[in-house]
Amino acid sequence: MVINITDQVVAICREVAGRAYRAWPQTAPKTPYAVVSSIGRGVELYDNDGSEVIVRLTYTIGVMADTPSQAESVALSIGEALARYNLHTTGYSDTYEEPNHFYRANITVDGAVDKRGNTFA
Repeated sequence: MVINITDQVVAICREVAGRAYRAWPQTAPKTPYAVVSSIGRGVELYDNDGSEVIVRLTYTIGVMADTPSQAESVALSIGEALARYNLHTTGYSDTYEEPNHFYRANITVDGAVDKRGNTFA
């Protein structure tokens, strides 16, 4: 079984954004903050015994901020930090959340991980 690296992704987002969550918080915390969601997992290589050797993981990270430039800056910083771990940004979008009155930047990151938890391109 391949190690799930979601905790590592959340920790990196927490370092950059200040706050990071694995699920949407019940109350809106002080911005900026990030919400990490795992959206995909596909096995790329099996061993002879059928165990998983390499798995491709995809995450979406929503960054909430007070201004569009702050949301973009934090999202890009998270993308750069994750790239050092071979988790690369594959998508970016931004929007304004009307009911919550904050700006949101979404990035999608993708990378492969082996059964020891090592990431690579």
